[in-house]
Amino acid sequence: MPDAFVIHLHTGHGPDHFDLMLQRGPALATWRVEADPAALAPGAEAPAVRLPDHRTAYLTYEGPVRRGRGRVRRVDAGTYERIGADDDVWEIVLSGHGCRGRYALRREAGVADRWVLRRHADAPG
Repeated sequence: MPDAFVIHLHTGHGPDHFDLMLQRGPALATWRVEADPAALAPGAEAPAVRLPDHRTAYLTYEGPVRRGRGRVRRVDAGTYERIGADDDVWEIVLSGHGCRGRYALRREAGVADRWVLRRHADAPG
């Protein structure tokens, strides 16, 4: 059964970036991504950083982030399915308004929080 996802544009706290949040039980597994996942060309990659899990309230939240950490605005949302269960690779199929198709989040070898988001070449562009 698919779970929910949301992508926020996060501004006002360092360089503008996107937060990709994937529902996993009572929390959202979260990555900071330097590029809009929906704008990635099929086969393209973007650097990502694994952040601590966020509250599921962020699935519908827009506005200021606590402790003066900028603002977030939802730019996409929908459902996703995870393919496989490897902790270092999250193969996902997104079904959102802008993000549709297969993506992979891969942890860089030996680095706990550094990842790469890749849009599969067969994902719709």
